[in-house]
Amino acid sequence: MKRGDLGYPVPFPPYDRDALLQRTRRLNDVMYDLSIKSSFSEFSVVADLLHEAFCIARELSRPRNQSGCAKHPGGPRDVDESCLLCRARSYRGVPPPASLRRRRMVGGQWCETGEEPLDGTEG
Repeated sequence: MKRGDLGYPVPFPPYDRDALLQRTRRLNDVMYDLSIKSSFSEFSVVADLLHEAFCIARELSRPRNQSGCAKHPGGPRDVDESCLLCRARSYRGVPPPASLRRRRMVGGQWCETGEEPLDGTEG
């Protein structure tokens, strides 16, 4: 758990309904044991749990993109309404066209990286 700018704990993702329910249940359990004679540290635990629940609720209340992508719910959409981030990832496995491949000089001849020169000589 990391601390925010104000010193209150900020929970780690995933931010979902179960995480929110867990925080509110713990908050209810702690508050049930509080009284007017409770120490400052007990009230500090309440403040921390309340802030965690607030952070999760705030994240859940943000509008979601309609991309329909489970991996990138807030990601941008492509023209054909698919997830642009997933589409870019799928292109990474495809080798670049020959015009964009890196070339190097080997034995006085240009060849693509990982290939031998055309005349079979070593560099």
